[in-house]
Amino acid sequence: MKTPKFFDIYIFCFALICLQNMKAYAQYDFDKPTLSSISVSPTSIDLSSGNVTITLSLQASDSSGIAEPRSGYSGAYISDNSIVGGTQWFSSWELVSGDQYNGTYQSYKSIEASKVPSGNYNLQIISSEIIDNAGNIANNVSSQEITVVNNNPNVDFDKPTLSSISVSPTSIDLSSGNVTITLSLQASDSSGIAEPRSGYSGAYISDNSIVGGTQWFSSWELVSGDQYNGTYQSYKSIEASKVPSGNYNLQIISSEIIDNAGNIANNVSSQEITVVNNASQYIVPPEGEAPSTGNGSQGS
Repeated sequence: MKTPKFFDIYIFCFALICLQNMKAYAQYDFDKPTLSSISVSPTSIDLSSGNVTITLSLQASDSSGIAEPRSGYSGAYISDNSIVGGTQWFSSWELVSGDQYNGTYQSYKSIEASKVPSGNYNLQIISSEIIDNAGNIANNVSSQEITVVNNNPNVDFDKPTLSSISVSPTSIDLSSGNVTITLSLQASDSSGIAEPRSGYSGAYISDNSIVGGTQWFSSWELVSGDQYNGTYQSYKSIEASKVPSGNYNLQIISSEIIDNAGNIANNVSSQEITVVNNASQYIVPPEGEAPSTGNGSQGS
């Protein structure tokens, strides 16, 4: 039996729409770039006579092509508390051979003899900077270990020594108003402590029960002695309108104690303070939070 002409036209149009949808679907790209052949050269360096460059290489392939790596965004880094300044940032990824569909990319860094002492370090690879033209980001890859020897006698890797840490007072009553807490410590270093940065807190108290979440202390200030052996203080007028009764941990930002060679002081333990605030019922919590019961909370 012969089908009506309009039905044939309907079938043709339906098939055409299906083909167009299939083509559009096929154009979607959810495949991440494939990374392989990851290598570091050299993996062991001697900085005793000066800087040495480390080069990180990898193969990246993708059917839609790898987008040009962003300038100014590192391809890798080494980070450790023993490193002066904390981190050695590598260069941006750079296509050195092949093409965007299958090419070799490199990131490199001249490791600074004046900043990196002897030790084993993990080279963290920032594979998230390998992105294809569809916007898919490469998966994370394992870090690579490098070994550094540095016997340069003219380099200072000794961190500042912190001692005599004290808080006064350790127990305060805010029922009648604000009370100032002062944190003190002794800092000594053969190269001298650099002048503390203005506007960077020396300590803080942070807890969900505190209105605004945090009470930030002042910047460190040298109050006696000198840069080679001196007493530094950081203080804060604890606000009665914001801090309810409770026990809180005073977190000390010792990373703001830095010597003239750039070495950062080690972390030190927090100090506990006790707050009594019989006016806690007047503290207005942030929107969406329950008002304080006045029973206090344990600082984090």
